[in-house]
Amino acid sequence: MRVSLVWKVMGAFVLVSVLSVLSVGVFARYVTGQQFDKIQDQQAVRIYTSLAEDYYKEYGTFSGLRVPRGGPGQGPGLILTSPSGTVLSGNGPFRTGDQIPEGMLNKGTDVKVNGVVVGKLVANQRLDGFNPRDREMLEQVFTAILYAMLATVVGSVLLGGLLSRLLLKPLQQLSVAIQQMRSGEAPTLNLQNPKDELGDVLVAFSEMGQAVSRSQQLRKQMTADIAHDLQTPLTVLRGYLEAMQEGTLKPTPERMKTLHQEAVHLSELVADLRTLSLADAGELQLQKIPLSPLELLEEARNSFLHLSEGAGVNIQIQSTEDLPDVPMDPTRMLQVLKNLIGNALKYTPEGGRIVLSAKTLPNAVLLEVQDTGSGIAPEKLPMVFERFYRADESRSGHNSGLGLAICKSIVQAHGGTIQVESTPAQGTCFRLTLPL
Repeated sequence: MRVSLVWKVMGAFVLVSVLSVLSVGVFARYVTGQQFDKIQDQQAVRIYTSLAEDYYKEYGTFSGLRVPRGGPGQGPGLILTSPSGTVLSGNGPFRTGDQIPEGMLNKGTDVKVNGVVVGKLVANQRLDGFNPRDREMLEQVFTAILYAMLATVVGSVLLGGLLSRLLLKPLQQLSVAIQQMRSGEAPTLNLQNPKDELGDVLVAFSEMGQAVSRSQQLRKQMTADIAHDLQTPLTVLRGYLEAMQEGTLKPTPERMKTLHQEAVHLSELVADLRTLSLADAGELQLQKIPLSPLELLEEARNSFLHLSEGAGVNIQIQSTEDLPDVPMDPTRMLQVLKNLIGNALKYTPEGGRIVLSAKTLPNAVLLEVQDTGSGIAPEKLPMVFERFYRADESRSGHNSGLGLAICKSIVQAHGGTIQVESTPAQGTCFRLTLPL
C-alpha cells in the first residue's frame, strides 16, 4: 500500500509528540506524588515536633506521649528518641529503649525546650496511600496533566499536518516537474526566491530541466536538419542515376561532375558529423606538435589565394615577431582557419579585405580572422556556433551549418576559446585563443 510522504511526516510528528507527552506525563505524575509525600512528611514532623515541645514544657518529660504510627493515608510513622538516639516512643521495628542507627538519628528533627535539645523526632518508613482529601487533590492534579497531554497531542497533529504540507510542498512541485519531463514536456516550476535547501534543489532542477528541454529541441532540430541535408544530394543522385539507367539522360561530363559534387558533399557532411560526435564523446584525437602560428596562417592563406584573387578580395597577414610556437594539431587547426577564411571570403564583397593576425597574450596566443564583409546581425550572433545554424539561408548553398560548430569543438579540444564580434555592413572578426 502506497502511503503519501505527507502522512509519513505527519505520523512521525505525532508519534514523537505522543512519546514525548507520555514521558513528561509519567515523569510529572511520579515527581508530583513524591513531592506530595515529602510535603506531608515535613508537615507531620513539624506539627508533632511542636506538640512534643509543648508536652515536655508542661510535664518535664516525654513519658506518656504517643507518636503517630502512620499507615496508608495517615502520613509517616514517627519515632521519639532521646538526644542520644534511645527510643522513648517507638514505632515499627523500633521499641522503647532501642537504639536507632546513627544515620536515622542525624536525619531527625530536634525537639527543643528553652534552646536545649531534649529529644529527636525521626520519621519512620512511610506506607503508601493517601487520605481521601489528599487523594482527591492528587486526582485533580493528574487530571489536569492528562488534559494538558491530550491538548498537546491534538496540537501536534494539527501542527504536524501544517508543517508537513509546508515542508513537502517543494517536493510535490518537484514530483510534478519530473512527471512532466517523463512525458516529454518542459517542467514548469513556480519558483520564487529560494529560502532553504529544498528551494535551491528546485532552482537547480528547473535549470537542468530547461537545459534538457533545449537539448531535446536541439536534437530534434538537428535530426531534421541532418535528414534534410542528406536527402537533398541523395535525391539529386537518385534522380540522375535513374534517368541515366532509363536512358532519358546521357552520362555527359557535366552530369558526372554534378554527381561527383553531390557525392563529395555527402562525404563531407558525414565527416563533419563524425568530427562532432568524436568531440562530444571527448574522443577527438589531436596530434599536437609545437607549431608557429605565423606558418599556420600563411598555409591557410595560400589555400585561398587563387579564390581570393578571383573574387577581388585581398588577404593579408599581420603578426608580431616574437610569436612563440604553440602546441596544436596542424591538420585540425588548419581546418578551423580554412573554415573561417572560407566564410569570410564568401561574405566579403569585391575590393574587400581579410586580415589574418596573430599576437602574444599572457600564457596564450591570439589568432584573428577579420573581414570587411556584410557582417552578422546582432540577434544572430549568439547562434552562429550552434549546429546546422545558417545565418544567411539564401546564401547557404551546400553549407551544412556545421562548420563553426566544428571550429568551436576543435578549439575547445585544444583548451582554447573562440569568440565572434560583428557589425552589420562593416565586417566580422573571429578571435581564437590557444594556450601555450
